[in-house]
Amino acid sequence: NVLAVVVVKWSDASFLEQQDHWRGMAGIHRSVYLYSTPGEAFLEDVFARASVDVSGLEEGTAWDDLTPRHRGRLEITARIGRDQGTRVAGRNVYYNEEIECERDGGATYRTRFRLRCRADLPGAEAFEFDPHSSHGGAVRDVHLRGNLVSFSVDLPSKVFAWSDERPVLYCLECELVRIRAGFPPEVVDVEAVTVGFRTVEVRDRELLVNGRPVTIRGVNRHDHSPTGGKCVLPSDVRADLELMKRFNFNAVRTAHYPGDACLYEAADEIGLYVVDECNVECHGHYDLICREPSYAAAILDRTTRTVVRDQNHPCVIGWSLGNEAGFGPSQGMQAGWIRGYDGSRFVQYEGANHRSWGQGRHDYERDDSARLSDIVCPMYPSINELAEWADEIAPRIGEGRPLIMCEYAHAMGNSSGSLSDYWRVIR
Repeated sequence: NVLAVVVVKWSDASFLEQQDHWRGMAGIHRSVYLYSTPGEAFLEDVFARASVDVSGLEEGTAWDDLTPRHRGRLEITARIGRDQGTRVAGRNVYYNEEIECERDGGATYRTRFRLRCRADLPGAEAFEFDPHSSHGGAVRDVHLRGNLVSFSVDLPSKVFAWSDERPVLYCLECELVRIRAGFPPEVVDVEAVTVGFRTVEVRDRELLVNGRPVTIRGVNRHDHSPTGGKCVLPSDVRADLELMKRFNFNAVRTAHYPGDACLYEAADEIGLYVVDECNVECHGHYDLICREPSYAAAILDRTTRTVVRDQNHPCVIGWSLGNEAGFGPSQGMQAGWIRGYDGSRFVQYEGANHRSWGQGRHDYERDDSARLSDIVCPMYPSINELAEWADEIAPRIGEGRPLIMCEYAHAMGNSSGSLSDYWRVIR
């Protein structure tokens, strides 16, 4: 086998990567790896949405205590990859036959799951569930469609909630089991994903995590090293996040592209909220590429790859469509796909509150901005502009979304004054 790697410095994709940072550093900046899977069938993907029930939350109840008192829910979709010899079996998968897929020669494959708390906390329990054999009870809404297994699990009031103050994590193990007549069941593939039980909502001009309003104290972060340029070591990424946490920040926006995988792992463990931004910025062609059909597939591809890669991280509370890329059909496509695939997080996009053409003054009264963004997220509004939105514009138009600036304190030279004045208005 010959593995060839070609690094292209400038291409048509460069028009989607016009971010304000040090450009032109061609090369491979992050780890690249190959992996092998079992030949007949393997676990291609596991997506687990873990939430907590906030409906019975009593006034004054703390979500960040270390008592596993909360009712949890898991919605799991597992995708089974297979070779040409492994085929779908069953009379009619609409009626949820237990056999998911079959190998020529009689072998069948099934999935089973195990959930355990990663921390040794008093009261923590482990759970096991098999969507193929459980009928009623905790396992619900079982669907077996070709190579997809989808179901939900209602957990009793014994799970810990995840938050930035108490980032309690669970490990979800998924096993793919081969079953053959005359042989004991054989585990052929195992995947483990980290999950955290938390619920994200936007309502009444508030961002709620686990039913409680959250004030975002965030940082926009670029990958940049004084010695490595765009090649940043995982230890440097973690040091950045630990520094943010030490100084009471609680959120990070991956400006303006998805971060390295190590960023999300660290944020899960440390307790930082993340707005995960797609690698789409057309700054120099703001009004053009968003309307260019030939770029639509590339924009959607960057969106889906971001979401699917980072889908299981509890730290990710929102998806960003990109930065300064215009307001066109491509952004509507992005928002629609994300909301259809993952409704457990908000979608945001700063360009949703601009007029159709150009980057002039924010248009907070644009009646279709909510189609792209669940958050009103301007960049660099004045203090008077914020006060006007809160006191006059939002009440007048019945705005139900919160305003959370995506950028507002750009420290360049002798700058970053008036922070106390900004925070007086924010509070």
